[in-house]
Amino acid sequence: PKLPYFLVTYHSGIRGAAIGAGFGAVGCAAIAGLKSARGTLPGGISAGSYIYTRACGYMRGGTVLFGLVGAGLAVARLNSVDEDGVEDRAFRLKFNAMQNKIDRALALGAGGGLVIGALAATLRGGRVARGAGCGVPVGMLLSMAALGAKPDLPI
Repeated sequence: PKLPYFLVTYHSGIRGAAIGAGFGAVGCAAIAGLKSARGTLPGGISAGSYIYTRACGYMRGGTVLFGLVGAGLAVARLNSVDEDGVEDRAFRLKFNAMQNKIDRALALGAGGGLVIGALAATLRGGRVARGAGCGVPVGMLLSMAALGAKPDLPI
């Protein structure tokens, strides 16, 4: 395949970002539950309200962190493998239909979430970057939920 290093790094980065979005959402819910059980939620707000106001930041941070870690681990791994090993991994990625479908779904979800989040923030008079940053992980999670519910989606 053309650009084998890019293909492997892209695959690892986008999978890491999706994992980070999931961990961000789950982590926010867990922290809200703990704070609610301890009675330490700020200003007496409910756990649901805490999740609503904080989940975007947790998911955005998780997406960026895990995406960078995934891409970084791929680069580190590729530097320790010879050229044939890189070509072999890229070849296996290129011709694995389900991995390609998942990667495309994540990219479409991230792109769609970015645009919809930016538009929603603009319409509400908020910060475009914050809306776009929240839209990316939400779009990725929704695309994975859609693909999980209907694996034969034509993506």
